[in-house]
Amino acid sequence: MIIYRTFEEKDLDHVYSIYLTGYFHLYGDKVKIHADQFLKLFRSSLIHKTEGEMFIAEKDGVPVGFATIHKEPTNEWKFGPIIVTPSAQGQGIGYQLLQLCIDFARSKNVSQIYLKVHEHNENAINLYKKSGFILKDVIPSDIPGINYLKMIKFL
Repeated sequence: MIIYRTFEEKDLDHVYSIYLTGYFHLYGDKVKIHADQFLKLFRSSLIHKTEGEMFIAEKDGVPVGFATIHKEPTNEWKFGPIIVTPSAQGQGIGYQLLQLCIDFARSKNVSQIYLKVHEHNENAINLYKKSGFILKDVIPSDIPGINYLKMIKFL
């Protein structure tokens, strides 16, 4: 059974591990650098009390996925990252985490959220389209030769 809840400090090591496992296919040997950057930003957002939330998916008491949504300094609301461990994919966990983030944004009376996804991440793109996101822009990513798709959803 999958349980969904908000982030707790005890989850930090699991979040880091999920990031490494979930994004290895994308970043390869550089995944640790990206995971370290994410944790640094996330810790900073906790310290500065950035408005937002992280949701955790737990299976048998062990976190298997997470998703974040937060308000950026530009006052835009950004969804992501969202990561589900490969062994837990295909069970609707990503969809449920996304819906929790959307519901959180609605509870804050947000009118629009956005995300960035690598152009070759077909599973994620399909999930976002299924959830009502539309393509807004194509921008360069941090990986040479791969672009981000910037997608938005009106709430």
